[in-house]
Amino acid sequence: MRIPQEHIVIDFDIPGPDGKKCFEKNLKAASKWPRTYAELSKSGAGIHLHYIYTGDVAKLSRIYDENIEVKVFTGKSSLRRKLSKCNDISVASISSGLPLKGEKMVDAKQVQNERHLRILIKKALAKEISPYTKPNVDFIAHVMEEAYEGNVVYDVDDMRNAILLFAASSTNQADICVKTVAKMHFKSKEEAKSETDILEAPIAFFDCEVFPNLFLINWKLAGEDKPVHRMVNPTASEVEALTNYRLVGFNNRKYDNHMLWACMLGWTTEQLYALSNRIINEHTGFFGEAYNLSYTDIYDFSAKKQGLKKFEIELGIHHQELGLPWDQPVPKSLWDKVAEYCDNDVLAAEAVFNARHADFVAREILADIAGLTVNDTTNTSVSYTHLRAHETDSYLVCRLLLEKKKTKTNQINMEQLYLNRVYDMNSITSNTTSLLVA
Repeated sequence: MRIPQEHIVIDFDIPGPDGKKCFEKNLKAASKWPRTYAELSKSGAGIHLHYIYTGDVAKLSRIYDENIEVKVFTGKSSLRRKLSKCNDISVASISSGLPLKGEKMVDAKQVQNERHLRILIKKALAKEISPYTKPNVDFIAHVMEEAYEGNVVYDVDDMRNAILLFAASSTNQADICVKTVAKMHFKSKEEAKSETDILEAPIAFFDCEVFPNLFLINWKLAGEDKPVHRMVNPTASEVEALTNYRLVGFNNRKYDNHMLWACMLGWTTEQLYALSNRIINEHTGFFGEAYNLSYTDIYDFSAKKQGLKKFEIELGIHHQELGLPWDQPVPKSLWDKVAEYCDNDVLAAEAVFNARHADFVAREILADIAGLTVNDTTNTSVSYTHLRAHETDSYLVCRLLLEKKKTKTNQINMEQLYLNRVYDMNSITSNTTSLLVA
């Protein structure tokens, strides 16, 4: 339907924790606007507010805020709507309060956070910086560089494809635009820590539990006499402080690390629960930076692949089941019960780490030879391929001993090997001879 140009629509598409449009959040945001005719989207979760704009619609910005757009119908564009539900209020007039093109175009040197960065990128994708593609691509590259060099914590990798397609749509400079996108930093950089600082930080074992209303992180420093600490619905700064330790968990590279990372980004408990579901059920939602949040992952370096509960049974340590549905909010009266369950998993993680110490020493050797960290996975042939490609005489002995360990682990003291490094040629000769005779 063709409508007058001064007729505009404010489109609310704010998502909920599950990533889908959330009616409650959209209603809360829309209720702050002047009363006017409103209708629900086809899905019933989005909200459209209709206004008559008394200013120049050509100057209106198409982006009001993240997930809130200003729809302007100029030229041959038309309004397409399938009526679902609406109110009976007349369309009101509005003359101010809407962003104009060129206004609120925040100084690129003052990119404040990820949300702010996303708004700037969306403005560029809507060609509000320039009517031409290349200047908008250059603007996106510039604000990302400012955020990257300004140590702003962000991850806009999910916008990569949209930006790439936008760049490729350039009529005359598609190649240059695509090359510009290839150089963009879609994620923030981690502050580099020296190897000495990392190795001097205390080891802390940790585990987390996630419910619709409860995010729990329990951790303890290494040592039988060290208590378990509990962080109930922690803040981003509290989780960030925890990462100063050398974190060790069980299967944390594929789960717990990402929950901690999302919390540091300021995600709500509901959003963390939705992320947990995506990771567990869909194997999606991972953050690239989160894999290296920890010092190491017990499940990853262990030569024996099985769940933590099986290790608990094998080692004769306390085995505890929670008995609460994971998809239901936990009554506050039962939060201590969840915390006790998490305590047990932290203690079990430390016990398994000690029991599989020979495997950890093997990981240290591989990391030392391959130039990796003990947190980098070596569960593929890549590690041995890399090792053999850069093999020296001393490394050859290490590899032979590692392969020997697979069949005769009791005959080789891997920890002593690691401490001595077996790098001088005299010890190499004697160790090689004993290995071949064994």
